[in-house]
Amino acid sequence: AVVGPDAAARADLLAAAVASLPDGAVVVSGTPDADGVPLLADRPLVGGAAAAYVCRGYVCERPVTTAEDLRSQLTSPTT
Repeated sequence: AVVGPDAAARADLLAAAVASLPDGAVVVSGTPDADGVPLLADRPLVGGAAAAYVCRGYVCERPVTTAEDLRSQLTSPTT
């Protein structure tokens, strides 16, 4: 999940997510707690900045705010 106050704020994280998605993954982008989008529920901004949340199963890693950190989370092996 990629959250941000507007599309421009989410752009770098969304591009990194789409480019690094493993097979079978889903990416959702929008404002935090967007109506009708359960994957964005309880996913706040981090320090007022756009953030990405990588979740596997029912467990999410700590949110990241840079494209580099997001790519690292998406390409790291699952445990």
